[in-house]
Amino acid sequence: MTAATRGEIGSNWAARVRSARQRRDGPNPVNDRCHGGRMLVDVGCGFGAFLGQLHDRYDALVGIDFVPLPRSEFDNVHLVRGDLRQGLPLSGDVADTVTAIEVIEHVADPILLVQEAFRILRPGGELMLTTPNIRYVRHAFRLIVQGRGPRTSGLNDDRLLWDGGHIHYFTSKDLVALLSEAGFISIEARALISARGFLPRLRTFLSSRAANPVVREFLTGRLLVSGKKPAEPAP
Repeated sequence: MTAATRGEIGSNWAARVRSARQRRDGPNPVNDRCHGGRMLVDVGCGFGAFLGQLHDRYDALVGIDFVPLPRSEFDNVHLVRGDLRQGLPLSGDVADTVTAIEVIEHVADPILLVQEAFRILRPGGELMLTTPNIRYVRHAFRLIVQGRGPRTSGLNDDRLLWDGGHIHYFTSKDLVALLSEAGFISIEARALISARGFLPRLRTFLSSRAANPVVREFLTGRLLVSGKKPAEPAP
């Protein structure tokens, strides 16, 4: 396989993953939790649509992805091509908020992603990440009863990459442990349940109880996990 062919496959796969996320999820669930500040960094930003939604809340917004990125229409939104294996291309203590939306399941080294997020955050800054929940009852049924592996990406076509390129699977406890070991505090894990789809009233009810352990562990296909970098000690 030539480098050009690999690049074409990678670009096609990334575009299809982004399209599947948009169809399944609708509005980005992290949007309302980004309250503004000097800088937001979105790891795995795609074409930067999420950053465009928040352009009036932060002085600067930086999106990082491994695919070639267009120029943003907003002067304070900067899209940067980067390879997480080399670390995030930013100095330490610069970001008020770091987001990673459906990204950690794709990267080779989830520990490095969380450590790099911690490094670039200012003291008191917050990391928010979302990812599929492998403990979801639907995935457990597929594995235990049907004897088939989990399919967490929302993609049904594996001609490019198995399960949309997901190479890691997490429970909420896995993610809480990752953030804790990297130094984060005030760590929170919640269910992410869209009101769109089958039984919308039930979905709305469950979403209102996103922190409930039963809902979070078994009744959601996606998780939102957040943590804060400790503030500088008082003088």
